[in-house]
Amino acid sequence: MAARAAGVRKGVKLSAIGTGEEVLGETLGRPVETADVPLEVYRTRLIAAGADAEFADVAVDGSRLVARDGNARLTPDVERVLGRSPRTFRTWAADHLR
Repeated sequence: MAARAAGVRKGVKLSAIGTGEEVLGETLGRPVETADVPLEVYRTRLIAAGADAEFADVAVDGSRLVARDGNARLTPDVERVLGRSPRTFRTWAADHLR
């Protein structure tokens, strides 16, 4: 199993892992690639960057959960906290390109 970058899925709709780079590539007008990183390598790099082992373990556990789609659920949290409907990732990416 490998770690992948993934956003918190509390937006407008659920998105499969891997669609983020597609959306970013379309927004930027160029290919965007991601790389799978083995979880043990991810943990080692976190510690090498100054994270303590306990934090690294939690981060690896979270990445493992995301890889299994364990966080694939919609919640009302964004609207409750921000007082507005959530934006799509595509909208967020376009807004931050400017």
